[in-house]
Amino acid sequence: MLGLLSMSLRNGFLSSPEANTVLNYMRTIGRRYDAQFTVRASFMVDLELAMTNPKEAQVQTLAEAFHELAIFREFTTGELRQRQRRDSSSQS
Repeated sequence: MLGLLSMSLRNGFLSSPEANTVLNYMRTIGRRYDAQFTVRASFMVDLELAMTNPKEAQVQTLAEAFHELAIFREFTTGELRQRQRRDSSSQS
């Protein structure tokens, strides 16, 4: 799942706050089943990237990059600040 979230974040289909919400939801569900969130898989999930960079297209590599990508997007786009402003204005 982290590999797919990473791809969605990288390609702009999800914002960082949205991706983190999905991740937190997955963790909540995982706790019910005592699931571990370590990724140990070498199959390719990003088939477009696999043509030019097979290592970067692997699910494990994409999963490892998720948090770094989410933080980078929040920092460069200000998505978190925009969301906090919306939340605070809707509570007023």
